[in-house]
Amino acid sequence: MWSIVRLGLALAAAAIAACNVVESSEDTPVGSSGTGAEGGATSGDAGGGPATSASATTTASSGGTTGSGGMNAKSPGAIACGAETCDTLTQKCCAAPDGAGTCISLADTCGPSLRFDYEFDEMKCDDAADCTGGQICCLDLSKTAPAKISYECSPGPCNLHEACIPGGVCSSGFQCVADAQEPSGARCVAVGAAVTCDAATCIEPAGVCCIDAAPTCGSYDASCSLGLECDDSADCGAGYVCCGSSGTSACASATTCKGVRLCATDGECAANQTCLPASALDGYPASVKLCQ
Repeated sequence: MWSIVRLGLALAAAAIAACNVVESSEDTPVGSSGTGAEGGATSGDAGGGPATSASATTTASSGGTTGSGGMNAKSPGAIACGAETCDTLTQKCCAAPDGAGTCISLADTCGPSLRFDYEFDEMKCDDAADCTGGQICCLDLSKTAPAKISYECSPGPCNLHEACIPGGVCSSGFQCVADAQEPSGARCVAVGAAVTCDAATCIEPAGVCCIDAAPTCGSYDASCSLGLECDDSADCGAGYVCCGSSGTSACASATTCKGVRLCATDGECAANQTCLPASALDGYPASVKLCQ
């Protein structure tokens, strides 16, 4: 199954080699049918900037399904963790392979846990309402091998993308969209993201172009072998680029992206590169342009 996180691990591995979650809306359980997050939850500054406060946000409201694990949390400073709720001041969540979780002390270490198709380490937040000092909740990558995924409060932009819970908050210019492959049950995507997919244009909640036998639009947790989450930087929002690897694409920070950049204009490329159509050997649809 294709996923943003699989690409994230590929980007992390490349980086390692090159270097030698309004929280009161968390009433919807992650892992059961319920109200998803396809609305326009926004707060804070543009470009992966911080959510300023719960009172300055609006929550997502339209349909969708939530993620795995029966996770449920009620307030800022609480992380949904299986049947438990972790206090972010003293605890973090260690995810289990079946989507369950266990709260442990911040001073302790989570054991290895394979979740979906990647190794998930720990959650210290599940959306921006859990973070302080103007930070946001980021899907992050370990800086040492083996590459692991974790949820951490960060000033932003995130290494990969901002995390949220269904109905939760995102930075200004981003919206919270259901994604069952996320341990939090949802993720923040740029408002107005539109990915060309053969004759179609993919927008949320079906914002991914699945490029298996025939290109079709699918959800962010789509069961396709290869997928395009973006085809230029505008699909990713301020502070992020559209990063490609082996025929797939996902949004990431410019410093995290060690693959090729997908683009629409030369301005999205490095000074010594030009935005040109991809070749058949690159493994992308004919509509895709790459910085080269």
